[in-house]
Amino acid sequence: MTRFLGIIYGSVTYIGRRKTFYTILAFGVIFVLLSGCFYSQNSITINQQTLQPSELIKMIRAVNLSLSTFWGMIFAILMGMTTATSEVDSKQIYLVLSKPITRSEYILSRMFGALIISFSIIFVMSFLSWIIYNLRLGMFDLRLWIGVGVTIINLALVISFVTLISLVMPRILAGFIGIISYLFSFILSIDVIKTFALSGDVPIHIKIIARIIYIIIPPFASITNLATNLMNESSPGQSGLSTMIHALAYLIICIFLCVIIFRRKEF
Repeated sequence: MTRFLGIIYGSVTYIGRRKTFYTILAFGVIFVLLSGCFYSQNSITINQQTLQPSELIKMIRAVNLSLSTFWGMIFAILMGMTTATSEVDSKQIYLVLSKPITRSEYILSRMFGALIISFSIIFVMSFLSWIIYNLRLGMFDLRLWIGVGVTIINLALVISFVTLISLVMPRILAGFIGIISYLFSFILSIDVIKTFALSGDVPIHIKIIARIIYIIIPPFASITNLATNLMNESSPGQSGLSTMIHALAYLIICIFLCVIIFRRKEF
């Protein structure tokens, strides 16, 4: 356990000293500060529809969560690209593995360190936005943190997924696949597309392909939607439970494959 925690601490402190981390965090903070200009205690009208204060608060929560999650996920993809390859490319992996630590402990600790530093971006942005909208709206609302908590699953999922890809492909390609999968997940979550692909009018082979794609693509968008629903006091229902099971199963499989491949990988 001491060795495991030591590598986590080393990963976090190393990443915390890099300019990339502070650049992404700085842009995220700027967006949070700018979004605070649109908070209002009064009802507002959007596309000829009036949003009451309670509905406005829900929208603000969703926007804040989506904004912080987006920046955290971008950084998580960057972390996944280098989790298993940075020390291999620099040849420092030989020094690390010469110490009394197994390859399984190493790759798991590196992924956990990437999760901590990626979540720190979401936490800082969420905390700032939470302070701003509570002060601007004169309230004390804690439900944003429910969504932030669920987002941890998304971060772990994207880090393990991109790390897995980087073990078998060049890390630039792994990052590209991670971004495309993240965007494609949101496209697949659109109700019109989902209904069309799984409707009875679609040929059976299209249905089979659609279901395979839904299984292969990580459920990033589904977890985001689940976090938003829980944050806004909506019941997750059966679909929410299925989403959570799908995400956790996908996460476990990715971590398991990362460990197996990294243990057998030749440097």
